[in-house]
Amino acid sequence: MNQILLLAGIVIILSVFLHKLSTKIGMPVLLAFLLLGMLFGVDGIFKIHFENFALSEALCSFGLIFIMFSGGFGTSWKEARYVAKEAILLSSFGVVLTSLFVAKGKKREARHEGFSGRGSLLFSISGTYLL
Repeated sequence: MNQILLLAGIVIILSVFLHKLSTKIGMPVLLAFLLLGMLFGVDGIFKIHFENFALSEALCSFGLIFIMFSGGFGTSWKEARYVAKEAILLSSFGVVLTSLFVAKGKKREARHEGFSGRGSLLFSISGTYLL
């Protein structure tokens, strides 16, 4: 338990230093944190093995929620309103296009499994939503 707390403390201290360094050199903070995670990961220098996948999923979900919250909370509407229309169109178009490609591929596969064309489209939309 002491090793876990020590490691968590080291990661937090390094995160603070990386935040200051990345803002000083103009690098996105998220990129710095990704590099820190790669450094501490299984293939990194410290080679920390982690086999608790349920905890890993919970930590990743929490991290993703935190990143989305801080990104949305830190975004100024005055700056974002100029690109809001394009962002909404691109994100919607991306979901629709992905759904159509997956539905087309699933329809080819469906001939062997008994899916209809509509079933393939519904499957692809739900699959795109889950991603």
